[in-house]
Amino acid sequence: TFVDVRLGETPAEMRSLLMSIGQQIGITVESLQNVAELLKNKELLQLVFDGIPDIMVLMNRDLSIRMVNRAYLDHHGVDLETVLGRRCGALDHGCDCPLMSGEQLSRALETGRQTQEEVRTDDGAIFRVYYYPISEASGRVQRIIRYAKDITLEKQVEQRIQQTEKLAAIGQLAAGVAHEINNPMGIILCYADLLKRQAGKAERMHQDIDVIEKQAGNCQRIVSDLLNFSRGKKGEQRPADINAAVNEVVHMVRQQFRKRGTVIETDLRPDMPMILFDIDQVKQVFLNLLMNAHQAMDGGKGHIRIETRITEDKNHAAIRISDDGAGIPPEVADRIFDPFFSTKKTGEGTGLGLSVSYGIIADHGGDIRMTSAVGQGTEFTVTLPIEPGPAFREGK
Repeated sequence: TFVDVRLGETPAEMRSLLMSIGQQIGITVESLQNVAELLKNKELLQLVFDGIPDIMVLMNRDLSIRMVNRAYLDHHGVDLETVLGRRCGALDHGCDCPLMSGEQLSRALETGRQTQEEVRTDDGAIFRVYYYPISEASGRVQRIIRYAKDITLEKQVEQRIQQTEKLAAIGQLAAGVAHEINNPMGIILCYADLLKRQAGKAERMHQDIDVIEKQAGNCQRIVSDLLNFSRGKKGEQRPADINAAVNEVVHMVRQQFRKRGTVIETDLRPDMPMILFDIDQVKQVFLNLLMNAHQAMDGGKGHIRIETRITEDKNHAAIRISDDGAGIPPEVADRIFDPFFSTKKTGEGTGLGLSVSYGIIADHGGDIRMTSAVGQGTEFTVTLPIEPGPAFREGK
């Protein structure tokens, strides 16, 4: 809006002063408009930052925080006002921050080049952290963006793929080795039986032959595990009651466990739908998990709990077998499904039980997961897909 002001006989000094004031007012208005535009642009930039689902922070060269996104605030449970202007290391959550890593950050500041690394936090989460330096005209890094993407699930999937490939390769080898061993073992047992008939009443010879038969029988048992591990023969899958399978296995071992002080508790959901699975194979999985839980008890005394549930997506049945035993150390937990890996004493196991179980459940399109804490116990969760169709009642 323009206003026509007639100064008339106004003295020259007054006109000069008014013109100067007018210019200053014009400059001020223009500055205010620029500030408003800057604020608008900052809000837009913050909206873009907040729209990124991964953790992101913009810092000055001295590592003082200039801007963070909503994912950063949510991850650490802090407010924007409490972090702006402060150094990352000075914040209360600094020791847990997945973005706080020294070597690659220093390299990015020194070289001005983008770097990245993987960082594992104390809670087991894995982040891939990217460092994007922002340099001034002289080439000196002025600011740096650190971007952290949670890749925990991605790593878990990758680990399962590697495990499946490992099982397939070793399974093929195991099948060949098992057949090569099984034939001579049968011949050894046959000749041992002939020697026993010829020994007559020689008690000492009978004892020696018994040892041969026993050890040959142990070899055949190992061979049987190898053949099961190779999974060359698939069982027959048909709709069946998972609760019935659990009860049969529990009934099989309950008395034996009770004598040694292990109590088995069951919490089976009564309206579980029918599931397509091979009864004998899945019972073998439950038996393996129960035996492992029992052996994890200190002197056999403790509790084992079995639950059957339906997952939240209603597409899988979940069978949880937990114990209050010694737990599994982290350095062992990553290897429990490896073939021939065992923490048992020599002669007490082949190290194939969990590998075979993993293969069986994988063949059924399911999964086995384990969580454990040393001194607090272990929980295995078996998930099996629910057969689609009328067997599954909506809402159950």
